[in-house]
Amino acid sequence: MPREFEEKRDFMRMMVDCEVHCRSADGASEYQGRVKNLSARGLLFTAERELAVGERLELLIQPQGGSAAPLEASAEVARVDVVEPGRLYEIGVAFSEVR
Repeated sequence: MPREFEEKRDFMRMMVDCEVHCRSADGASEYQGRVKNLSARGLLFTAERELAVGERLELLIQPQGGSAAPLEASAEVARVDVVEPGRLYEIGVAFSEVR
């Protein structure tokens, strides 16, 4: 299917629907989110917790159905968008290390 726009990203985003387990880099807090899309440089997920831009995280992505291996990564929050104030946030992170 031809595109009606020019992609400006270096890497294509892949739509994903699976859990992401997040831990603050200092280990002080843990929570879960839901991955929306993934690329070679980062991912976008939703969470019920607002994070700060620049916050460092440790991530574990568990694909459903065992069709792919889990992905572990260190990342930094690049953007946060409010979906529902006080209830749901979209969080974009940039990978600093993928293991």
